[in-house]
Amino acid sequence: MTRGGKSRGVETLECGATNLAVAAEQDYDKRVALNATFADFMRKWIPNTGVVSWGNPFIYNPNTIDRWEPVTGWRGDVDTWSNVFLKK
Repeated sequence: MTRGGKSRGVETLECGATNLAVAAEQDYDKRVALNATFADFMRKWIPNTGVVSWGNPFIYNPNTIDRWEPVTGWRGDVDTWSNVFLKK
């Protein structure tokens, strides 16, 4: 990743190339063939392609929240309103 950060996935040229080829192809049967070839590639190599995400800006008053504890799950930390504990 050129701008820092971390990724648990890999970047594959096939992902981008297939996406561009399918987007440019006008013939339905050729698009299906391109997608089938890509599916075979994914099935053979089983890469964990990266996912791009962007955090949502969130503003709160720190004087009202006692603690905020994310729950660790199999997909990572999960933030929900039920994890927010207000000051009494």
